[in-house]
Amino acid sequence: MTGADHIRRLDALKALRAPLESFWREAYQYTFPLRGEKIGSEALPADAVRAASSASQARIYDSTCRDSAKLLAANLMSGMTPAHVKWLGLEIN
Repeated sequence: MTGADHIRRLDALKALRAPLESFWREAYQYTFPLRGEKIGSEALPADAVRAASSASQARIYDSTCRDSAKLLAANLMSGMTPAHVKWLGLEIN
């Protein structure tokens, strides 16, 4: 594949995910607003992200959504990487 092929593929994938980005932004506003500001944007300076997310902080009523998101992530991770079984082998030569 050439560089142009990779760019075309990236644009096609971005077009497929574009309808979901508004849903993701809204979900992030109730859980992790600082992280949600970067969805759909290439690169934002940290100051611009912090300024934009300060208005989003008002949507967090309590920590229930944030705690639930952390619990879901922990459960998914523990289900994919069992603690009682060796699931990764790494050897440095």
